[in-house]
Amino acid sequence: MMSKAYSAESNLLVLMFTGSDSSMEEYEETVRAFSKLISETVNGTSIAIIVVAAEHAQPNAYWRKRFVAVHQTARHPLRIGVVTQSILIRGVMTAIDWLMRSETNYRSQAFVSFEDAVVTYEKELGQPLDTLRILYRLTRDSQRLQARRAPL
Repeated sequence: MMSKAYSAESNLLVLMFTGSDSSMEEYEETVRAFSKLISETVNGTSIAIIVVAAEHAQPNAYWRKRFVAVHQTARHPLRIGVVTQSILIRGVMTAIDWLMRSETNYRSQAFVSFEDAVVTYEKELGQPLDTLRILYRLTRDSQRLQARRAPL
């Protein structure tokens, strides 16, 4: 299951993936959300934080390539934080960031918690990012509503 919250005024996006996997439609919506964030950023830095439940499967190679292709269209700085408990995914994210840092306008980083990601980006930008916390609460609430509506 995927939910998202977006603030065009602040160039911020929060995505949350729970359950064991996501549908093609959810991944397509993720691509559209990133495209919108990137295309609507007129100036400043865009930040997207993706929260992934421990049991959620990784996207396959097709979707990973689509995500990277969209990220590479960024004309302004783009920061992508992935919050995961998986040590393996955090290691892969770190390696990818090292390899891509000089070639692209975006940086990706893995975090253990959402708050760690927010604090890191607040330090980098030198300003509070309380809107990210609000967007996180909205995505979490959306997940709860979707879970209640899901068929048994």
